Amino acid sequence: MKSMFQFNNKVALVVGGTGGIGQHIVRGLVAGGAKVAFSYRSNAAVAEQLVSELAKQEKNCIALQGDIRDISSTRKLVQATVQEFGGIDILINTAGWHTMCPFLEETSENIEAVIDVEFRGVIYLVRAALPSLLQRHGKIVFVGSDSGKVGNTGMAVSAGCRGAINAFAKSLAREYARDGVLVNVVAPGPTDDELWKHFKTQSEWASKIATAMERAIPLRRLPRPEEVAAVALFLSSDANTVITGQVVSASGGLTMC
Repeated sequence: MKSMFQFNNKVALVVGGTGGIGQHIVRGLVAGGAKVAFSYRSNAAVAEQLVSELAKQEKNCIALQGDIRDISSTRKLVQATVQEFGGIDILINTAGWHTMCPFLEETSENIEAVIDVEFRGVIYLVRAALPSLLQRHGKIVFVGSDSGKVGNTGMAVSAGCRGAINAFAKSLAREYARDGVLVNVVAPGPTDDELWKHFKTQSEWASKIATAMERAIPLRRLPRPEEVAAVALFLSSDANTVITGQVVSASGGLTMC
């Protein structure tokens, strides 16, 4: 596999590396010359298959079990990456908590899980990884959602967290630009993957909302996971030397702001 982007022996930590977008990010990083540690929460079989697929004589890809909801687990992901590869140049987070239902039907347990995964956990992930990123003038990319820009029916809590991540990324970008750390967000909309299919089958209500969103995409098709991953790969690659503090939509034109 060839990569469009070069990473010149950089070390990357990808949180959520077994999802549709996450797997393509991991593959692109390795193909571009990076050493990659990626995390998974429960899907060990997919993680093992991905490592086996990317294995070479030199150990350039490892899978780490972890849960971004657990602060100590997040710290261990960072520590294990630094111990294995000597530091971190690139931090990419793709983790999300995915449900679609009316706000008043959200359970308190689900609300807390969404906040833990999509906001609180991300904060502590960056706190753990930032010292190494500062040493190496690194890059941070959050894979968020267009819902963080414009909101989304059926995902009120998630959209709130995604909006908070956008502001968090911009604040980090301002604070650490002088240290050479670039921070950006990739914001996909509906994407042609198993997750979106799951959304559409959660309920008749969710199916109607999802179908309406698909019809509103000017490109007239769903973006593919590898197309979203390509944006994250560019922002984290050696080709990006000046873009920071941006939220880049990768949604086929669904959101233009």
